[in-house]
Amino acid sequence: MSWEYEVFYNLDSVYAFVPVNGKVLCGSRGLYLYPERFIPFDDKVRDMKISGDSVWVLTRRRLLLYRDGEVMELMNFSPPLFESSPLSFGIYKNKAWVGFENGYWVMDGSFYPTDFPVFSILPGESLWIGGPDGVYKGVPGEIQKISGIDDTVFSLIRFNDTLFAGGKGIWRYENGWIKEADYRIKRFRIYENLFAVGDDGAYERNNGWKLVNEGGNDVLVKDGEIWVARNQGICAGNEEIFLPSPGSDTYRDMEEDPYGNIWFVHPWSEPGSRPSTFYYSLRLTEFTKKGEWRVYNRKREWNALARFYSIETDSHGLWIGLFHAWIGYAILFIPYDSMFPSLRFTLETDDQNTGQIFLFKDTLWVSTIVEYVVMKYSVAQDTPVLLDMFAGKDEFYNVRAIERDGDGNMWFGSSHPNGEVGITVIKKDGGRIKVSGLPSPCILSLAWDPRGWMWAATLSGLVKIEDFKVSGVYRDEPVYDVEVDPYGYVWFLSSSGLWRLTPSFEEEFFLSVETDIEKAGLLYDSRGRLWAGGCSGLYCIYPDESEKKREELTIYPNPWIAGRHSVVNITSPVGVQDARILIYSPSGEKLYEGFSARRIYSLDPSFLNSGIYIVVAIRDGKAVKG
Repeated sequence: MSWEYEVFYNLDSVYAFVPVNGKVLCGSRGLYLYPERFIPFDDKVRDMKISGDSVWVLTRRRLLLYRDGEVMELMNFSPPLFESSPLSFGIYKNKAWVGFENGYWVMDGSFYPTDFPVFSILPGESLWIGGPDGVYKGVPGEIQKISGIDDTVFSLIRFNDTLFAGGKGIWRYENGWIKEADYRIKRFRIYENLFAVGDDGAYERNNGWKLVNEGGNDVLVKDGEIWVARNQGICAGNEEIFLPSPGSDTYRDMEEDPYGNIWFVHPWSEPGSRPSTFYYSLRLTEFTKKGEWRVYNRKREWNALARFYSIETDSHGLWIGLFHAWIGYAILFIPYDSMFPSLRFTLETDDQNTGQIFLFKDTLWVSTIVEYVVMKYSVAQDTPVLLDMFAGKDEFYNVRAIERDGDGNMWFGSSHPNGEVGITVIKKDGGRIKVSGLPSPCILSLAWDPRGWMWAATLSGLVKIEDFKVSGVYRDEPVYDVEVDPYGYVWFLSSSGLWRLTPSFEEEFFLSVETDIEKAGLLYDSRGRLWAGGCSGLYCIYPDESEKKREELTIYPNPWIAGRHSVVNITSPVGVQDARILIYSPSGEKLYEGFSARRIYSLDPSFLNSGIYIVVAIRDGKAVKG
């Protein structure tokens, strides 16, 4: 089976933009032709310039050409050919000139060294260059400083046959430099008049320089309004615009709610800021069933600061665990109807740092970091009620992984670097089992396999566990997250990327995904998509539509352990994809409703006992199979 994928990047930071045929081409992590579509590539845009019917795009490592909706790479500036990233560029006679830390490159292949960084370059009959101590003029290979400016110059432009320089001020050149303003400038643009933009504001030159909008990275005039590209969206006149995208490029946890929406939690700090070691603001992203991106807490109105987060969903709202928060509470509950925290949940311990949360029906399991405790709460009412508490320095040290197996036993993976336990199982009868034979005591993720196995992501590989004993170890490297799909593939994120085990246990490398121990997340959703996130973007992976085969929805009794129960298995991840499953008793009582997801793939005996049931799959208001 072949798979396709899409990649999504956070587009909140817009570094440059230009008008294109009534639309706006925005440079972020990739290009976005607003308001139509995203053009992804794994690089950040530095600058954009219009030349004829094309837009030249400079990124951290490449020179690109955008024309008629397509992007073509003209030059790659990666090592070893180039030692540093490009800083600036200009276009003259359909040829690019690119500035670097130690010189400038011309599109004919020539490179001219300098002993200063080229922050701005303006080619023409004469070559003008802006550097850290002013402006230089000359011809390729022979430039001299023009006296009059001794400050950094980030932008050069010609307007009405007059040269302007911007940096720690704005100057014009008329047989010498004349300072017009003290504004700090990143970039000039021409839209009938001359505009300049910097962190302090956007300005128009009209009988002097006048403030016309707030500051940012770039300025544009559209339909008479002044737009400013910022590190936090676009200020379009008096309106705030965010490009449709996730709220971050870093991922640690993700879940699907009962209504088919996907939720992601991220630690977030302002671009360019230097946050403390632990305090980051919570950012929550929703990918709706309709395929729309929604981002919450952009303005930090929730007052939720922590280092990392975990998330669980139920039919009423979202449970979010705070890790390394140090602000007095450990868990937030956010109802869908208000999307604002209605409950700030403190634990019955001095330690309010949540390692992981796990929700099954109305039971919420919570682990702590410092006090080596796991707590079991009932959340059926408005106020959570503590049902039980389990303690143990070895067993429950910094539990990062919690999972429930098909028998209802609870599995806890600790991450003690020098521990001896790794995984502890609390059985339904209250007994404890310690899993032996683990290659590492540091467990980062657990995933139950309907075939009767538990999979563990450890710092020394992916581990297969049968009957509470290790029965296989794969990939001798750190594994950060693991997920099982209904096709029998086991997907896992490791230090080398995204891998999967085939049903015959062959290791297959699938995709290069940048990850680390704190930023890696996997989710298999009810529509048959695998979501994979790390440090640099979000991947949505799905089977190739051309290879899908129509499968029947098969409903059959499946003997449970020792023949005590039978359960219903829905074994058609392809045939009933994107369908709502309803299960009724013969008397007509509705026993279950939800999407065809991995949690329904093997229904637990606590949902249904042995007997005869009516199962209906509905898609677009019509029964697929009943």
